[in-house]
Amino acid sequence: MPYTEAEQVVDALKKRNTTVEYKLYDDEGHGISKLKNRLELYPLVADFLDKYMK
Repeated sequence: MPYTEAEQVVDALKKRNTTVEYKLYDDEGHGISKLKNRLELYPLVADFLDKYMK
């Protein structure tokens, strides 16, 4: 999904007053493949799930 489509999803969720955190990596494509980005992103995902999905 192009980042512009991801941003449309984020905007739609915000309009529904849903909690959203969005992280864009300029040096990645469709997925997160670079180790330095995964080491940053995965803890953020885990923290988000821990905070909002309990």
